[in-house]
Amino acid sequence: MKNKAVKILAISLVLLLFGVFVFLFVNCVISYNGYDLDYDDLKYEQPTFKSYINIDAGRSYWYEIYFEEYEKPFQIDSISQKAVDKESLKEMNPGDVVKVYYRDNSSKKYDFEICEMQGGAGVIISLSDYIKYNQNNQILGMILCAFFAFGVLFCAWTYPRSTKSPITKKKSKKSKKKSKKTKKKYNQASIQYHKQKSSTLPDKTNAGIIALAYFHRYGWIAVMFALTFILRKVFYVWSISMIVYAAWTFIGYKLRWRHIFCSYQNAYHIKMTPERIDWDSIEKHDAYGVPLLFLVMGLVSLCAAILT
Repeated sequence: MKNKAVKILAISLVLLLFGVFVFLFVNCVISYNGYDLDYDDLKYEQPTFKSYINIDAGRSYWYEIYFEEYEKPFQIDSISQKAVDKESLKEMNPGDVVKVYYRDNSSKKYDFEICEMQGGAGVIISLSDYIKYNQNNQILGMILCAFFAFGVLFCAWTYPRSTKSPITKKKSKKSKKKSKKTKKKYNQASIQYHKQKSSTLPDKTNAGIIALAYFHRYGWIAVMFALTFILRKVFYVWSISMIVYAAWTFIGYKLRWRHIFCSYQNAYHIKMTPERIDWDSIEKHDAYGVPLLFLVMGLVSLCAAILT
């Protein structure tokens, strides 16, 4: 009963997370279409410029633009502010008449959001740039939501498999009969072979292989986050790290590197045996699927880095 309850809870959690990311993906698509604007979709006025304030709230940054005709400021939001010509904005003087295209703002603090603004100093922000930056932000959201939704399904598919040793697969009746006949001979030959093979690898070599296997499985993640903290380039660091990890894993599997085999053993919750290598025990869907997954994630992160 407990196992059944755990399974139901796990399935419910997977479906909930998947549903959330699908909902967010659809919301990004709707928002993307909402930024397909033309001048006819906006309000237009020529108010008198009064002043502006740049609001720095840590990770968010936006502008408040004050006009003589309005008590509350207009907003250039945290996404649109990337398109602002800061030099032209600094050259604006109180009393300058500006041309403003704006739309209603969903924020409680601001009534209106500026989409285009032109003054005597030039174009402060253009409608085309406003649309480009906001739509790119929604594309980034779609990519990340699709990535996380796919990641949830992949984890739900691979985790039950990873908890089972591939060595303990169910054997057919024929294979069981054959294995009974050859069991003694195989065990004797296997023990003799393993003893000979283990003697060819010194203890220091085994320890080095195991250490490298742990680094392959866990250490590179710590390095990735350390580089992210130092370089402050999240998506670029993630993309390079994941692509390198995918290449490392796949090449290591094809070239039969011992530490890659041990890394898979650790993923299967099996004691690492660098002195005894059996590549047939590694599932093909893991050998090819894991590098492919990290390659896709790396490419997604690279797209996110380019868009931002």
